Parts: sequence; C-alpha cells; structure tokens
Amino acid sequence: MNIILNGESHQTTAQNLHMLLKELAIDDKRIIVLIDDEPIKKECFETTALVEAMRLELLEFVGGG
Repeated sequence: MNIILNGESHQTTAQNLHMLLKELAIDDKRIIVLIDDEPIKKECFETTALVEAMRLELLEFVGGG
C-alpha cells in the first residue's frame, strides 16, 4: 500500500500504525504521530489501521544540550 509519510510517498506492507513504526525501526516512546493533522494516542497505535493514500506525519523527540 502507498501512504504519504512526512510529505513523501512511502510503500509499506504494514496494516496498522504499530506495524509501520516497527517496520521503520522507530521507538514509539519518543514519537508523536499525526494522521491528517490529528494526533493519535499511543494506546491506539495497534488499532489504527492504515489505508491507501493516508497522510501521516512522524515527529520524533531528540534530546540534547
């Protein structure tokens, strides 16, 4: 399936948000996910199904000093 990930076309076999993050090797403890500009709660990652042409933004927190 083709989704829009951070403004770029992205091909994935993931069926839900949790699987997508695992596929991308992203730690879900340090990320905010927006779907169509709406934030998704972490407890909903496994139940949030991906659909063709879905628009996702992944924002990752980075520590530093």
